[in-house]
Amino acid sequence: MKDKKQIEVELRGPLSYKNLKFLSTTLKKEGKFLGRKKQMVIFFQENKILNLPKDSLRIIKDQNSEKVCFKLKSKFGANQEFEFLLKRGEYKKATVFFQSIGFVNYTVSPALRKDFLYKGATFSLKWECIIGPHFEAEKIVNNKNEIKKAEKRLSILISELGLKAWTKKEYLKHKDYYWNLFRKDGRLK
Repeated sequence: MKDKKQIEVELRGPLSYKNLKFLSTTLKKEGKFLGRKKQMVIFFQENKILNLPKDSLRIIKDQNSEKVCFKLKSKFGANQEFEFLLKRGEYKKATVFFQSIGFVNYTVSPALRKDFLYKGATFSLKWECIIGPHFEAEKIVNNKNEIKKAEKRLSILISELGLKAWTKKEYLKHKDYYWNLFRKDGRLK
């Protein structure tokens, strides 16, 4: 199992289906298309035994890979991210293991996504997911001194593409609203 420690600087925002088509074409033309994936993410809820916040532990499965992803909010603003690659088919064993150590509640979230490399940042366009169509713009940095610079660069790129990022407060409100709806009726937005 290979592990990676990273600091993820990420901005997200809403997409309409019209924007989705426009961005997909623009990013493919002006950047590098990294691929399209049908993805399943298992979000584990908070673990009182280990005192971990909800959604910090995830299993991500797509047609190319399976991995455990552990995201911790840090005091300097971005997420510290640790990933552990799994062998094909091990996500079920990993799910059972995490349940056995106190992660008894989890939610399975599907998504379709297209990923692009655009001017040094990774852009993911996501749809058919719980919170509805949205984009994620991401840069990975190695230390906390690079976070503000990466956030500023992402903001410029988002603006150039005619997009608007959610503030952290807007994103949490949007996410919580649609997750609560999904947990009630099990339907995607």
